[in-house]
Amino acid sequence: NRTLNSKTFNSHGFYLMTLLNGSTNDAETVLEIFWIKNFYNIIVVIEKNQNLQAFTLFPFNEGNCNKTEVKMINEFDSKLSKWSEAFKFPKKMRNLHKFRVKYGFSEKISFRTPDGSYHGIEIDLMNEFGRILNFTADHVLVKNSVILLKNRSKPIWSKEMIEKIVDVSASSMQLE
Repeated sequence: NRTLNSKTFNSHGFYLMTLLNGSTNDAETVLEIFWIKNFYNIIVVIEKNQNLQAFTLFPFNEGNCNKTEVKMINEFDSKLSKWSEAFKFPKKMRNLHKFRVKYGFSEKISFRTPDGSYHGIEIDLMNEFGRILNFTADHVLVKNSVILLKNRSKPIWSKEMIEKIVDVSASSMQLE
């Protein structure tokens, strides 16, 4: 545990692990532990029936966006002496499979059109992020309910974020 939290490993790096005599359950356990520690680009290889199987964890899956899922992404056939696909690290965070993100915004940073919809740079920016990363932004109008730190210094998350009414919010181009 201390080693994973040290500065020895970069959590944004790419890691390939081999488990000798490991099972699919072992691979899942290792991937889940690393996921909790914010290591996302991990591939675990195990030997099964004299072949190799490569597993990784996907945070966003089509039809199941709220649950991480371990998947076998490649298999090495020892008889053919080749992988079923070119061996590469998948782009996990580039396709959110239309995951719905509740985006909180304030009327102070947007304007309302005659048809009742809101527009503004923050809303347009979130829509563009959604287009690029393949997620759907559900825009939620929030009150300016900012919670202050005990020493009344700078504001932190809005009440709506703390209560999980929204996933992401922006005010004056400052993402929270």
